[in-house]
Amino acid sequence: MILRLPLPSILPWSVIAIAGTATVVSFAAIAEYFPPELTGRANGALNVLHFGWAFVSQCGTGLILQQWPVVDGHRTVFAYQVAFGLNLMVQIAAFVWFALPWPGSFGRRTGSNPLRLPASVSDTVETFMPCEQLLVVMPANTDSEW
Repeated sequence: MILRLPLPSILPWSVIAIAGTATVVSFAAIAEYFPPELTGRANGALNVLHFGWAFVSQCGTGLILQQWPVVDGHRTVFAYQVAFGLNLMVQIAAFVWFALPWPGSFGRRTGSNPLRLPASVSDTVETFMPCEQLLVVMPANTDSEW
């Protein structure tokens, strides 16, 4: 759509629909990397990442579009091509980084990288304070109401 190729509109819109819903697959895939007791936290963190990147992407697109003047109440087509093209270039760079084997081998050359390893069941979350210390016990002879 950025290049305005003479294609039936169903083709580029199908690609956009598939790519837009692909983020849902990441929620199912993340369960393979974390134990069941940490899957909820991992999914929550991934959700924050999705919404955060959507905000950054939309804000960046707006900042790029502001660099062109408004003509007849609209930005030029070229402004939108540049803004969406830069967004697409960032996505392609991220895909290449993800798909190539060299980023994974970097951790093996420099030692183990705990951020790239799946969490194990032995990775427990330590509590700051025991639950017993958080409870406040009311004396039985008080006439206070809840």
